[in-house]
Amino acid sequence: MYPLRNGDLVLLCRGGVEPLAATCTRLFRVDAPDPDALLTAWTLDRDGDALVRYATARVADAPPPLPAPELTLNLYGADAIAQLVEGSRMSDLMQRQTAVLLQPGAGLRPLFREIVFSRTVLEARLAVAGQAHADPLLFRHLAARLEGRVIEALQHDGGMAEPLAPGPGDRQALHLNLTLAGAASEAFARLAGQAREAGLRLGVEIALLDAFADPAAFHRARDALRAAGVAVVLDGLSHQVLAVTNPALLGADLVKLDWHAALPEAGLHAALARLEPERVLLHQADTEAAVAWGLSQGIRRFQGRHVDNMLAAGRLSGCVAGQGCTLRQCAERALATGPAGRAGCRNPALLDGSTV
Repeated sequence: MYPLRNGDLVLLCRGGVEPLAATCTRLFRVDAPDPDALLTAWTLDRDGDALVRYATARVADAPPPLPAPELTLNLYGADAIAQLVEGSRMSDLMQRQTAVLLQPGAGLRPLFREIVFSRTVLEARLAVAGQAHADPLLFRHLAARLEGRVIEALQHDGGMAEPLAPGPGDRQALHLNLTLAGAASEAFARLAGQAREAGLRLGVEIALLDAFADPAAFHRARDALRAAGVAVVLDGLSHQVLAVTNPALLGADLVKLDWHAALPEAGLHAALARLEPERVLLHQADTEAAVAWGLSQGIRRFQGRHVDNMLAAGRLSGCVAGQGCTLRQCAERALATGPAGRAGCRNPALLDGSTV
């Protein structure tokens, strides 16, 4: 692969060019309106001179590179957020989101609660609305950097008390997002032991990018977690990645596929079948259309804002203290892990319940 100065890429391969062109067309098809316009194929023994002329012309025509912009430090640097976290109660910065099993005709059955940093809260406290969502890689770096603080908070800052501990008859698990190093740490091993004593099931969600970067370390972590009774989840599977990989080979208990509007037209039926729908959770299912598409593919596990609203509607329909509460208030209070975010709920037992 050779990049030209104007941004074009030239790929050279041995053998016939047709299979490569077909593969590239398939890769670009998901997001490009006209993928054929992006590709031109040359056979070196027949079109070598034309390729050389094209490359020479493109390099000569390319404008000079723009000067590098001056980088300025803003408040939304990882250090600024880390400093905020160090000076705050973790429960005030975290949120929990429930994943459910949706069986048509049988309602919702909550499966687990995932504990993550609340991007909305962090942005509000730093007065940088929208930037956490605009830079997910920075947010992922932050979460990895502070995972030890999260584990410590769950152990020592009342994390095993409500709203994180299981209530009577509650069968939901608690899921944490960890790096491979965090999942193998002594701190997490202590937390897992404490959770077992409290009757709380744990799950660890590991980014697919981390698992692909070091499959051997992932397999070691997966086996150790399973031996400790901890579920293993692959997080962050996009439709583009699913089109060119087979995450089922990693052997996780559950794979979280991120919803995208392009999914219905992506032609991923065979890829989903390899994963097995019963081991797939549709993540970021924020709309009714997302849930409907998942159901049409045999997926029954969902997580997202639409699920939050469905759970809230179920609670409100049977809440004797819910007069005056709106659907949005109930959904947001259920996400909160600190007392400030839950203020105003007059039926916290229902808010933390395992059924709707």
